[in-house]
Amino acid sequence: MKILRDIPLSLTPEYVLQEIFRRQQKPARSALLAAEEAVTMSRRLIVPAAVYDALPVRDVVGEQVILIADSPSRDERRLTLGPKADLLTLARQVMVTVYTIGPALETRVHELYQAGEDLLAFMLDSVGVAALGTVGEALHRRVEELASELGWGVSPALGPGSLVGWPLQGQRELCALLPLEKIGAHLNSHCVLQPHKSVSMVIGLGPGYESSHVGSVCCYCSLADSCWRRRGDTGSVVKTHQEVSEMADVLQKIASNLYSGEDEKVAGLVREALNQGMAPSEILQGGLVAGMDRVGMDFKCGELFVPEVLIAARAMHAGMKVLRPLLAESETPGAGKYVIGTVKGDLHDIGKNLVKMMLEGAGFETIDLGTDASPADFVAAVREHQPRLVGMSALLTTTMGQMKTTVEALEEAGLRDSVKIMVGGAPVTAVFAKEIGADAYAPDAATAVDVARGLAG
Repeated sequence: MKILRDIPLSLTPEYVLQEIFRRQQKPARSALLAAEEAVTMSRRLIVPAAVYDALPVRDVVGEQVILIADSPSRDERRLTLGPKADLLTLARQVMVTVYTIGPALETRVHELYQAGEDLLAFMLDSVGVAALGTVGEALHRRVEELASELGWGVSPALGPGSLVGWPLQGQRELCALLPLEKIGAHLNSHCVLQPHKSVSMVIGLGPGYESSHVGSVCCYCSLADSCWRRRGDTGSVVKTHQEVSEMADVLQKIASNLYSGEDEKVAGLVREALNQGMAPSEILQGGLVAGMDRVGMDFKCGELFVPEVLIAARAMHAGMKVLRPLLAESETPGAGKYVIGTVKGDLHDIGKNLVKMMLEGAGFETIDLGTDASPADFVAAVREHQPRLVGMSALLTTTMGQMKTTVEALEEAGLRDSVKIMVGGAPVTAVFAKEIGADAYAPDAATAVDVARGLAG
């Protein structure tokens, strides 16, 4: 067993933005500035560390890989990988590892979100993801060097949750093979590694493998053809000055500048529209909501990326800051109230926050329960705020069950018929939504707005 701490990280703002956008077009200046600040901030927050061990393989039987533990007794340890256990049939050894970048960056990300610094929070989170990838690559090189010394090849990197049939619960077996406390990591009750930005993986080494480089397991994924990570460049979305100049109407100018993330211009144009005698509700629907609709459509089809949506949302909030007092005075009806939260046991909030911003851009009043929201939290929020809609998010297969528990809690409280329930998140499907009694499923933030509008009538 070995500990690796001296891992050089040379992340740049340009690299982080390239990983986010995955295209050649130059990102908005505000995105570049946020990336620069995030990279600088990350240098005092990231503490990379890894624990790893190369264990002999005794056999592969069915869906299990039988290893010889690194202990005086040399007892057997089993990893249940599921149908793809055969990926390790050629292995003489298996390198088992857990690596992390520590808890400080994740803590700072949550603080930034709570302070309303959504773009910077997203960029810092993206820097953390890139740093974690760099640590993984360093471990890949270690394995490749070891295999080369033995004249062997290597398998793809495999991890619980990355293969059909090897669920996240498989981390219990894997993590039991290593002293996680030596790198400040642990496994929580939901089989999720803590700190949040930590990864576990296994890599096979053996003379039967043809590749000398650790590859990706993506080629074995049933969603490989549709995954956004495997898509090519979607093309340019730059809007020309001619297009902007042709938008003579002030509402079109608001929508166009919102799309471009020009928050100061949006606020100024909203004031200009008010000075022209336009009703606040007209400015809201014809300018701000129209602009966010356009953002949502381009985000849905892959022409915009998360940073650009966050920049547009910031511009939308600048316009709403001018309008909100006037809308309250005029008692202008919005799209409705929407209670949203990430379910109990799940600390992921980037997707939930994006849905929240898109909903606000569409005129919904959101009540955000944050992460790790219990069924009781949802019940209490519905009682207090009387929303038309409730949205639940989950990123982990182990926390999806909390969605059903929350639906049941609303039923027991006599509140189920008063709301429409939406669910979403990476492991969630339309079939699952129907099974738990939800009213709708949304695969992404832009679609969530369309679904919410349909449910709200």
